[in-house]
Amino acid sequence: MPIGIVSGFGRCGTTLVMNMLKAGGIHVMGPAPAFEPPQLGIDSFDLDWVLRHEGAVMKYIDPTLERLPQKPLGPVIWLDSDPMEQAKSQAKMLSILSGVTINRQDLRRIKASFVRDRPKALRIISGFGNVTRISFEDILENPGRAAITLAGTFKGLGDLDTFRAASVVLRREATAMPDLAIESHLIQLAQ
Repeated sequence: MPIGIVSGFGRCGTTLVMNMLKAGGIHVMGPAPAFEPPQLGIDSFDLDWVLRHEGAVMKYIDPTLERLPQKPLGPVIWLDSDPMEQAKSQAKMLSILSGVTINRQDLRRIKASFVRDRPKALRIISGFGNVTRISFEDILENPGRAAITLAGTFKGLGDLDTFRAASVVLRREATAMPDLAIESHLIQLAQ
């Protein structure tokens, strides 16, 4: 049975997609709300653990770090997001978690890295299976259509209840939020 992959750069909507899949009845790796088990850490990636979870979907942030071997695993969703909004969201998290202040020049560098590294990431991720691209903005604009795309992509892993999957999407603007309200909401839902 295949292993599905939800991938993108940090702060692009991978957690949202994993929550949609879980709500819709697809088996996902790791605990809610982030779906980032220690076995899939940047410094402690456990391929044997991943391979024992056939039939599930894993979240795989930044494939340019090349933690997975290049071999077919299963269907892939690649998430894009507006690079500047993604950079702002990344900066928010850095600031909140580490107290580091990010200036405009730093934001431009973060944005440039997303744009620069995207072709390499897509080239790497395409080695795992057929890639379906979707954007964070599209998910927020039309959760039902996004859920249908997810159902089609991961059809070999189960029947996604598209209504339940779409219901977890909070209707909002696609701009980076200044606080952790969305993240706090996800943590409350997971409890």
